[in-house]
Amino acid sequence: MAKLESLVPEEKLRVMDLVRAAGVDVSDWANIKGGKKRAAVNPKYCYDWAFVQPKKVAVLCIWFDGLKERAGKIWCELNEMKKEDWVPQLSSADPRRRRRIKFNAALQTAFTEGLPVRLILVSGKHRHLSQELKASQVTKRRLDAAPWAVTAYDFETGECTLTRNATPSAPRAQDAFPTTAAHSEKLSNLIDRIEGEIETSAGFQPNAKIRRVVEQHAMQRAAKEFRKRGYDVKDVSKRKPFDLLCTKANEKKYVEVKGTQGRGSEIILTAGEVKFIRSNGANCILCVVLDIQVSGSNEPKAQGGALNLSEPFDIATGLLTPLAYMFRRNM
Repeated sequence: MAKLESLVPEEKLRVMDLVRAAGVDVSDWANIKGGKKRAAVNPKYCYDWAFVQPKKVAVLCIWFDGLKERAGKIWCELNEMKKEDWVPQLSSADPRRRRRIKFNAALQTAFTEGLPVRLILVSGKHRHLSQELKASQVTKRRLDAAPWAVTAYDFETGECTLTRNATPSAPRAQDAFPTTAAHSEKLSNLIDRIEGEIETSAGFQPNAKIRRVVEQHAMQRAAKEFRKRGYDVKDVSKRKPFDLLCTKANEKKYVEVKGTQGRGSEIILTAGEVKFIRSNGANCILCVVLDIQVSGSNEPKAQGGALNLSEPFDIATGLLTPLAYMFRRNM
């Protein structure tokens, strides 16, 4: 029977050593003045709480006092999205913003890809940021020898469950993201119709053929740009709440692509896209291809256009305006 007492952190071992022992490549930590001798204190990594070795393992730092036990089962419940109420209190330069987004991204990756998880259990002065903005202080760490898994993750609410001695299992592709973002044929047609009505009322392109040509051209331009940067680019627009999945080494970028014949000062985002961007902001990029030139109307062709990139895509820097609502009647 599992006992929490056996997992109490005992020594303040270095994060780098524990991350390496868990199976993550830490060679890049030495890219710092002083090289290998100062690798363990590389500020780019040593203060992070999540580390992912692609297709192999995710390593997470978890407060020991957050673990729960019942009938020999040990688990932990998290919700990084729920912490949004205190995030605005942090300065824009506060590294805890980036660490929080990275930690949440690691949870999502472990869940959607079915990666095994190793936990570095920590103890010390655990400050809860909803009451106090000062950083917590870790005094002891322990790498749990047992495997963990993200056994549940709700992309709508951010609710997440980590379970000890559980076997990771990647969800089906259609279940990995919120249903509202899944582009079924019925939903795609509905979105196309709503977007067409909104674009017409806003003075945008009402011709469906031209809209599609513009969108396809924008996708091609965006894909070319990220391939030039060395990324492997996949079009996932039919099944994900973003358009291009761009991967390179341990990097993963989610690119939202918009094409327009105008200046692109206003773009349309679906509810699913907004929810995904809010929970994955650090890795999301908005790519707007503006001033696209179109010739012909029956068989339109698109060319040119300038790329405008927002890296990362922070919705808070603009104004999000609701343009349509779904009303459910009481029957």
